Amino acid sequence: RDRSLNFGIDQRFDANSDTDLSTPEAEDGFTSVTTLRFGLLTETRTERFSADLSTNFRLTEDASEAGDSSLRFAYGRNSADSVLALSARTTRSDIEFLRSVSDFVDADGTLVLPDDFDELAGTGTRLITSLGASLRWGETDPVGYSIAVNQELLRYTDASATLLDRTVTSVDAGVRLNINPVTTARINLGFSQTDEDESPLEDRVSLRGGVTFDRPLGDLTGQLGATRIDDGDLLWSASVGRTITLADQSFNGTLGVVEDGERDVLVRGGLGYTRALPTGQIGLSASSEVDSGDAERKTTVQANYSYQLNPLQNWRFSFAFGSTQDGDNNADLSTASLSAAYGIRLTSDVQVNLGVSASMRDDDGVRSDNQSVFITLGRSFTRRP
Repeated sequence: RDRSLNFGIDQRFDANSDTDLSTPEAEDGFTSVTTLRFGLLTETRTERFSADLSTNFRLTEDASEAGDSSLRFAYGRNSADSVLALSARTTRSDIEFLRSVSDFVDADGTLVLPDDFDELAGTGTRLITSLGASLRWGETDPVGYSIAVNQELLRYTDASATLLDRTVTSVDAGVRLNINPVTTARINLGFSQTDEDESPLEDRVSLRGGVTFDRPLGDLTGQLGATRIDDGDLLWSASVGRTITLADQSFNGTLGVVEDGERDVLVRGGLGYTRALPTGQIGLSASSEVDSGDAERKTTVQANYSYQLNPLQNWRFSFAFGSTQDGDNNADLSTASLSAAYGIRLTSDVQVNLGVSASMRDDDGVRSDNQSVFITLGRSFTRRP
């Protein structure tokens, strides 16, 4: 059995022109954020358990407060013919300051806009708890099966704006068919229920069918789905996707159509590209998504470039843009951030970054901007008991 403990501490200092992206009362000043991280990993040939905890403390010229905190557990067990996965995660975040889109870049560097992205304003606390369990079996057989259960609870405390608590519970069952060595078909039946304060329960039933062709350079996929919301009409969706992987670069793309709540046909899709360079890496991604029956479109654009000066020094440039457009109430929210940073590794586990960044927020035509100069110091180390 292999065990490891991971510890980390990051300290960031910012000098801002508008600390909370507010308009018209822009307030310049200094911000300090201290982040503590802890991770536990234990694994054998058939089992893997991990636990991760992170929390931060935010200090400004006017106040000090506990910032975002998250706790995650994951357990996996696999055999020659089956895979079991269990997960639990809870995340607490303050909504006291209006957020830049860069706050929603996850641990993998991917921009993920939360469902309540356009509502995160005012004061209060936001708590998201998610629980999940999945089981796949028949992995080595021509026919395989899967079932997954998930629940997400969204809760607000002391929120100054009208933010509604929500619970989403979903169940998904699937069948996989190996038609031939290069063709795989999947059929999934899903059910979800949304319980939001001040609203009736919303039930969704979906049926999805897809085919994957294993090509020499990457998969070619096609999917067709139908969704019924409560007792309404069937809403259709279809998409095709392609992945291409070469020695030093990769590409993935999807393109599809979906019916919204008004039965209008909308286009959705995404593109991703990464390339390893002799002295760095470049990454680009863009997506425009609409779910069946929904009126809200989420659009994200992301670009990253890193340049390795030498084994101890590097430059990093990043751009992120996220927006939501709600067709029901014509509410639009867009945020963008651009940053450049110079990093130097002082020791094997100590990293320092110096940089500048610019953020923008446009809420239905009301725009605010923030420019900042920052320095971050980070240390991480691993211990094996």
